[in-house]
Amino acid sequence: MTGKRSIRFGVLAILVLVRGGPVRAQLQVGNDTTLGLTASASLGYTRQWGAQDSDGLTYGFDGILTGEYHDPRFLNFMVHPYLNQSNVNSNFNSSTFASGVNAQANLLSASQTPFQITYLRDYNREGTFNVPGAVANYQTHGNDQLISVSGAYFKEDWPTIQGFFSHSGTDYEVVGIPGTGTAHTNQFGLSSNYQIWDTNLNASYTRNYVNSESPVFGTQDLFLSQNTEVDTLQVGGSRNFFHKATLNSNFSRSHVHGDYASEAVDSTFDTLGSVLGLNMNSKTALSFYVNYSSNLSAQYFTSIIGPGGAKSGATTSPAATTGTAGFPNVSYTTSYLDYGANGTYQLDEHLFFTGGIDHRAQGQQDGLPDFTLTTMHAGVTWTHALLRGVVSLYSGVSYSFYPVYAFENSPGSSTLVVTGSTDSSLLGTNATASYSRAFGRWNVGASGSYSHSLTTLLVGYTQETYTANGNISRSVKDWNFSVQGSYAKSNVDSLTIADSKATSYSASVSHRNFGMSANYSTAQGSALQVGSSLIPVTPGAANSLPQYLVLFNGKSYGGGLNYRPKRRWNMTASYAHANYTTINSLIGNAPVISKSEQFFARTDYMFRQIQVYAGYNYVSQGFNLTSTVLPTTYHTFYFGVARQFNVF
Repeated sequence: MTGKRSIRFGVLAILVLVRGGPVRAQLQVGNDTTLGLTASASLGYTRQWGAQDSDGLTYGFDGILTGEYHDPRFLNFMVHPYLNQSNVNSNFNSSTFASGVNAQANLLSASQTPFQITYLRDYNREGTFNVPGAVANYQTHGNDQLISVSGAYFKEDWPTIQGFFSHSGTDYEVVGIPGTGTAHTNQFGLSSNYQIWDTNLNASYTRNYVNSESPVFGTQDLFLSQNTEVDTLQVGGSRNFFHKATLNSNFSRSHVHGDYASEAVDSTFDTLGSVLGLNMNSKTALSFYVNYSSNLSAQYFTSIIGPGGAKSGATTSPAATTGTAGFPNVSYTTSYLDYGANGTYQLDEHLFFTGGIDHRAQGQQDGLPDFTLTTMHAGVTWTHALLRGVVSLYSGVSYSFYPVYAFENSPGSSTLVVTGSTDSSLLGTNATASYSRAFGRWNVGASGSYSHSLTTLLVGYTQETYTANGNISRSVKDWNFSVQGSYAKSNVDSLTIADSKATSYSASVSHRNFGMSANYSTAQGSALQVGSSLIPVTPGAANSLPQYLVLFNGKSYGGGLNYRPKRRWNMTASYAHANYTTINSLIGNAPVISKSEQFFARTDYMFRQIQVYAGYNYVSQGFNLTSTVLPTTYHTFYFGVARQFNVF
């Protein structure tokens, strides 16, 4: 009897979807309120097997309610609820059935005091654990919530004032790794801008709190915790002088407190930066700069563990010295001062000359002497038309000199003392070349670079870097072809942990009704895990927290296909594979093998406002300390019908 009722309900729902309802433009409520509502309802059948077995009717809903009160500039809002959304009833390639709502309201948006409120809540959503260089990242399932409030005060001839507050929370599970990760973030900020006497002034204060507990990538029973609080006060300004010079200056004071894994963090540091640019004439320009940090190690570490760390992937690094690694009670870079000058001269439209001098002083803890470095550099750039294309060549040299210290442990103590020093120098070279040309319908480009010099901030370390890029494309009638590739490698002498390498290749073919693409990439380097991401670190950071570094080496590849046999009929498919080996000192020196394989195929046909669809999903993901990976696997087959409604 129950089965007959389900069938009857399904038939009734399909009839409602097919017939639909009246279509209206907007709904007027009273004299001041206007509403609009569009929606999509779906009904279908889903069969899932593998890690979970289930089958039966699946229904879904997706609606967008918009409105305004009195005037859209006074109040406008949007509410977007959705129920059981996945590739079963939408174009999103997901095997989960996400439900939730997101909403936003804007008050007085065109006035001197605009105000905005945003709210988001979702359940059973699909996300990713981000791995450097991967074509497709590892899949996660979890829930999210967010509420944020922002406002501003704009009055002519007065300083602007802007403020915001947001609270967010998330929980997730990496498919194939039992254990739930959680994260909570609170952010608060105030900022102001003001122009007086032709000077642009700005100031801001931000306070960020992050609390997270994440499964260590590649394990089943170990978690990495973070509980940090960062506040920063910043002031800055810029001014033009006589249309020939521009001065930009910025000062900030930050405090970071908390812990990352078992590492305690409690530090206050200041940063200062200033640049003076001079346009001497139409051919000559000079710039003078100074940068200072009272604790460069804390500054870098804060940029990674802060709320934006996992997304921004900080790229600046501190300078490591000898001594036991750790933070903050180690022999590691504290104060940092960098100042110098650069100049450019344009001989003609094809030839440019550059040059400059830079001096750096890095303070050390435990009474060790400052590390200093002075570098002079010069280069020449030539661009010109060649063989109906454009070629650009650059060649540069640098000369650096710095003292090298010898250390030994003080008798009866682990403290390092200087036993002597010698003067050292390095002649560095760097070169780049690029060429691009159009051959009829063909477009070709290639570039490459080489550099051998001291690392950007590490005193006493030399680095070699190679890069190469190429692309070729062509259009023939309705066909388009494209192939591109890139290669990058960097190694630091006496610091193998900082070596990195990445390659990437892709190709695509498209027609009016057809498209096909393929890609392949490899990545190797070191990273820190922050939440659900591995953030690549640069040479300085590789020595900052070695006990938490994740060494990664992997490859990924994939492809996609889309075809439209008829105007209303679409067919799509995609495949992605990732295979990474990681060594995480938190779980020992044994390599962890991780694999992810994802395949999606779907076809749908539109008839008026009715969509008929069918598809298949495959997700297989696993982690193991041996070469045999026992993955968690999901298979999903589905078909159904969806109906679009313009309710009002």
